[in-house]
Amino acid sequence: MRHLAFGFALLVLLGAAARPATGQTIRGVAFSVETRQPMAGVRVVLIAAQRADTIAETRTDARGAYTFRLDSAGYLRVRATAIGHGPVLSPPFGLAGDEAIQVNLTLSRADVVLDEMRIVGQRGSLTARDVLTTRGFDARVTQRRGMMLDSLAIADLGAQTVTDLLWGGRYSLTIERTEGVGTVVSNFGRGCTMKLVLDGFPMNPDFDPVALLTGLPVSMLHGIEVYLDRVGGIPAELLFASHFDENNRPPCGVVSIWRKSGR
Repeated sequence: MRHLAFGFALLVLLGAAARPATGQTIRGVAFSVETRQPMAGVRVVLIAAQRADTIAETRTDARGAYTFRLDSAGYLRVRATAIGHGPVLSPPFGLAGDEAIQVNLTLSRADVVLDEMRIVGQRGSLTARDVLTTRGFDARVTQRRGMMLDSLAIADLGAQTVTDLLWGGRYSLTIERTEGVGTVVSNFGRGCTMKLVLDGFPMNPDFDPVALLTGLPVSMLHGIEVYLDRVGGIPAELLFASHFDENNRPPCGVVSIWRKSGR
């Protein structure tokens, strides 16, 4: 078995076309640079080196280990991401027929710096925890930075579901479905697939959050806020709540929904 270890990211993609083979295995362990201990729950993605297409993905187990088993050889790369850590992308490596390769990955902590936020007109000051609660929403309403709907505005619209409220509006939002999973898309400008946040927590796009929102009664809502990066920007606390993608890029837009029974 060949052993490779990577703790840095290369930006140039190189590679060659895959060729038929059987029994190829890629395995490894993700380590923390700071603690030198294995890291569980790291997202590991196997990609084709030439086209950067995703071939497979998994997460490390309790021992920090991951395994990919393939039915073809080729020229590949491994990418690892974890919350609070910088992404790691291995250099390209070749995988021959019936070969096993060990690719270990080391991730370094990456601090997320939030922009300074001033709260005006609120009784008492908001803590860092408060900005991701309904109190934080109420404070952002006064800033008029995005498309804001408080409980009174929602009642005036007379909509039956959350998706009815999101449809159209300032940012031309629509609901699209791909293989049965719904997403909220803004057709403003170049278009943007919006990140969805419910009560300060990101909604997993793999579990059809639009279906959940469709069944959420409007009477339960405290408010909704919608932001596009290219129109006024996204508040730092909602950027943090919605998470960056696997390439460590911030979302192009965020829809944040607050329930009366939420935080």
